Amino acid sequence: MSPPPPDVRPAALRPKAALALIAAAIAVAGGLVLATVGWYATVRGTSGEARGVRARVSFTSTCDAEARPVILARLAEYGLPAQPAPDTGGLAFDVTMPGLPDDLAHVPAALAAPGTLEVRVDGAIRPVVIQDLGVQLAFSGTPVTLLLLEEALPERGVEVWIDGKPADVEEVTGVELQIAARAAQSTDALRLATDRAVALRHPLPCVVTAIGAEALP
Repeated sequence: MSPPPPDVRPAALRPKAALALIAAAIAVAGGLVLATVGWYATVRGTSGEARGVRARVSFTSTCDAEARPVILARLAEYGLPAQPAPDTGGLAFDVTMPGLPDDLAHVPAALAAPGTLEVRVDGAIRPVVIQDLGVQLAFSGTPVTLLLLEEALPERGVEVWIDGKPADVEEVTGVELQIAARAAQSTDALRLATDRAVALRHPLPCVVTAIGAEALP
């Protein structure tokens, strides 16, 4: 297998710099976009490296061939080394986990999230096209999933559902839609904002159900 391409992103957006960016954003409590690497401080720790156990994560679906590259893209977005599990005949991956206590439960569930978005304006469904997205800290300090849309939304009357569940709208400014992540712990809120960003960037093509994850010998 050929080596991965070099990381050409600016240093400030590389995984090992994400924690410093998050700390700086919290310090100033404002509007720092962390693009698609803002979760590394939560899911990979200060080292910027996945440091958990190697585990086999298994799923069932009606579209294994189509779902496989989407799940691999999600894993790459998280920065978790992974490859399709050999000789399983199904939808399974060997993954290096982030190194958090709930890895074996949380990672399969996050990877199986559908990645659907429904936006309503004054109660009516409004089709939207996502141009880009990322993770950001709002001026309130709340982690948000920031969506950049093709067309502007009104500032009021906007409601959002992600994977069939209502999500709090933090702010709407033209083509920018901020979806707040609420949780008791700030790290959990940041991880929620992250999971939403990854799922919405790589929506699954059919229903995928997580069977679970088992540590490999």
